[in-house]
Amino acid sequence: MATARPGRTSSGRTSATRTTSTSTARPTPTTSRPSTTSRSSTSTTAPTPATTSTPTTNTAIHKLPGPRFYRLIRAALVVLTLVSSLICVIAIQASQNSQASMADSLVSTQNLHDLQVEVAQAESVALVWMADPTEDTWQQYLSARAQIDLLLMASAASAKPTDLNDVANALRDWQDAVTIAYYHGSKDTDDDAIDIAAITAAITMVDNRYNNLTSQLAKAITNSTPPSGSSPLTVIGLVAAVMALLGFVGALVLVAMRSHRIINLGLAIGLLAVIGIVAVMGAYHARPQQILTLNSQTTQLSQAAVDTWNTRSLNTLSILLPSRESAMIEAETIANSLHRNPVIISQNLTAQVSGLVARQQEIMNASESELVNQVALVANDKPWQTLATAIEASITSQRTDPPDLIASAQWSLVTVFLLCVTAAIATPAGINSRTKEYR
Repeated sequence: MATARPGRTSSGRTSATRTTSTSTARPTPTTSRPSTTSRSSTSTTAPTPATTSTPTTNTAIHKLPGPRFYRLIRAALVVLTLVSSLICVIAIQASQNSQASMADSLVSTQNLHDLQVEVAQAESVALVWMADPTEDTWQQYLSARAQIDLLLMASAASAKPTDLNDVANALRDWQDAVTIAYYHGSKDTDDDAIDIAAITAAITMVDNRYNNLTSQLAKAITNSTPPSGSSPLTVIGLVAAVMALLGFVGALVLVAMRSHRIINLGLAIGLLAVIGIVAVMGAYHARPQQILTLNSQTTQLSQAAVDTWNTRSLNTLSILLPSRESAMIEAETIANSLHRNPVIISQNLTAQVSGLVARQQEIMNASESELVNQVALVANDKPWQTLATAIEASITSQRTDPPDLIASAQWSLVTVFLLCVTAAIATPAGINSRTKEYR
């Protein structure tokens, strides 16, 4: 009775409970370890999205090792510079023949235009002498004739022989007709009817042969006009220079992306040198077209000078020949067209043309009974000479000296060579500055 049952005592009950709770609580840390591991594994995989959000640099320019990448860029740029410059030099050198041919054609055209203007002036002076035979007027004709001979000799060096022979023959026929008219107009005879008939026939011959001479001159000028457009070789050179420029721009971008630095002095100098080559080839390619444009303007000005003297000749013919009474109307039409001529307006010659138009109106307003006044108005060449002199000054200021074409080719060759050497030296130096960073 005195002994108590095991487990029923408070101490025993307590110990049992502790034992049970202890035994059942031990697995708890083991069951909670996987969750700890899970948290740790989650924390290690959590930064993965962050790596995908950063910009990737695993591109083609970063696959090659740095030194090898820069060596390839350096070699490519040097080869590109040398090849494109060589093409440019060959293009300029080969196109010099066409440039020389253009220079010869330009000289021939200019001489023939000058000859055409001088013949028109001499025709007007000869006809005025027939209307008012004075020694001073005849000396003016002889002076113009001497100038014509000089221009014909100058044209012989560049014009086509066949065309020049036709012009020379027509010129000789016209001069013979003027000489015959001078003979009939200056000799003293008592038979006025025969004298007038002979003079009228001589004047008609002069007019007809002058028209033939102008036709031959127009044909010779057409055949000696410089060829249009630039040489295809210069186009090839310009394309090669542009391709080199694009290659330099691309290389500059690639090097900047690889090195993470934009400024590279060597590459910048090389790029500027290639830009210079492109500019030189562009200017050389455009030079012939600029010359053709100037030649077109001077051609129009020369024709305006011819029309100026033709108005004087037509007015004189209207006085001399009854069959050419309408020539005065034709002269008025030409004078008014000069006033509207775009090239005359562009050269600020409208004031001089206005003087010519005013003189034309004075001649038109003089009636047939005032024939003496008409002759006096035609004999005074001031309005025609003023306009012709102004036109000649404009022509002289716009004409291109043919030797400039040859000098342009030589200057372009030297410049391209120097720029090529500059690019070939500066470019590797700029690339080497980036290669040294890997040593």
